[in-house]
Amino acid sequence: MLKWEWIVEGMLRHMYDESENSGPSQGAYYFVFALSMIFLAVSMFQYPLW
Repeated sequence: MLKWEWIVEGMLRHMYDESENSGPSQGAYYFVFALSMIFLAVSMFQYPLW
């Protein structure tokens, strides 16, 4: 019985560790934000509203 408790506890701990690091890194968000700002600036000068 004690062996099953160790297996279940190990599986739960493994699932908790996976959910913690499942998203993309913070640097990826900064990169996409900077890229979108560059595209926004280029499009503002390419197609001006004034």
